[in-house]
Amino acid sequence: MSNLVIAPDQKGFTPQQVATLKQLGVDKVSDGDLAVFFHQCVRTGLDPFAKQIYMVGRWDGRANATRYTIQTGIDGYRLIAERTGKYAGSDETWVEENGKPVSATVTVRKIVDGQVCNFSATARIEEYVQTGKDGKPMGLWAKMPHRMLAKCAEALALRKAFPQDLSGLYTAEEMSQADNPAPAPQMAEVVSLPTRDTNPLISQENMDRFKKACVESGLSYQDILGSLGLTDRTAREQDLPAMRAAFKAAKDALIVDAEIVEPEPEFVEGVPVRTVDDVEAELIDMFGAKEVPVEAIQSHPANSKPRIKDPSAPATPAQLGVIRKMARNVNIISNDDLASLCTDAVGRAISKLDDLTKGEASQIIDTLNPK
Repeated sequence: MSNLVIAPDQKGFTPQQVATLKQLGVDKVSDGDLAVFFHQCVRTGLDPFAKQIYMVGRWDGRANATRYTIQTGIDGYRLIAERTGKYAGSDETWVEENGKPVSATVTVRKIVDGQVCNFSATARIEEYVQTGKDGKPMGLWAKMPHRMLAKCAEALALRKAFPQDLSGLYTAEEMSQADNPAPAPQMAEVVSLPTRDTNPLISQENMDRFKKACVESGLSYQDILGSLGLTDRTAREQDLPAMRAAFKAAKDALIVDAEIVEPEPEFVEGVPVRTVDDVEAELIDMFGAKEVPVEAIQSHPANSKPRIKDPSAPATPAQLGVIRKMARNVNIISNDDLASLCTDAVGRAISKLDDLTKGEASQIIDTLNPK
């Protein structure tokens, strides 16, 4: 057996294997990154010494350090999928403008419980194309853009179909855009330069505390930050008051004293009349009648549940927080089970909560909290 072959009972790279990896360009890597790389090699069955799988280091200016990505080629992806015994091929289509690709969609077929299931993914050219300093496609992206874009879409679809085997592993085609040069700075008149950042990014400690509070309260920190137009990488210290307020608002929309408090509805024009007495008083005032038939009260448009403005708009973070909390109360924990519940409730396929509209979210809340 070659000294470079990873033995079945091996727990990490041997000194000789590490030396060989350094010759192949994997140097100045921490023991932790090397351990992760070893784990991926064993898990995928790909040979790092045959360059079927490799590590690529890129400078991260935010972290002021080199970050390593584990990559393979699309052939490595196909090999891993083929070894599962469940891969049943794929198809690809393109959208073009003036003969140039705009997007590519690949559908991967996987055998699940004896049935062939489709997993589709779309890659857009602006998200993956590798460009030079002039902003124009370069290398293989200039010579064969259709093929490169299709490889990216295929990698996305394969990772969707085989997440257990391909998570944490990316193809070279997907990552080629990571090497694009930064845009040239725009020339502008410099009035003054601050000596320090007067509005620094939020500290990691504060962000971790915020995320922990959201998780413990059954809220999505991404939804709360998104409602403010922020992410965990763009939020700044001065955003903390707004984040606290948004967190409190979302939390207040959850279960309080064992009663469901729905987000405050956005009513259509006019104040809805919610009680029979109010409706009857309105009709008497309108027609001058001393006694109004019950049928007139029941058919009056005011005697109906308030309608939500634009029910086709995306569900609000508060609505999604309510659904997550209520689902846990009935032991619906996993994302798949929650997606299945939403699909049954609204009558269309829902893969994640973000797919819901305001009207559908309200419908699911009513389903989970029958009056």
